[in-house]
Amino acid sequence: MPGQLVGLLLSLGTGAIGGNVTGALFKTLSLGRVGNSTVGMIGGGIGGQIVDAAVSPTGGSGLVSNIALSFAGSIVLTAIMGLLRNALSKK
Repeated sequence: MPGQLVGLLLSLGTGAIGGNVTGALFKTLSLGRVGNSTVGMIGGGIGGQIVDAAVSPTGGSGLVSNIALSFAGSIVLTAIMGLLRNALSKK
């Protein structure tokens, strides 16, 4: 249980960083600092849960995998939400 909590916190932190990196690199997709952090944390949490579900049965820690997939999940979700916001604001 403590390992899962650490993994979740790591996923959320990595996701927040990934969301803000995405917003900084792609200005048109930025949701603002709070929006990037929030959406990034959600994407990072989802990515981290995927790693946890895939690695837990084998007993491995998957720390690097958790960080990588959390970061990727936050980038993807932040980009999708930025595109969606841009599409809806043009109407």
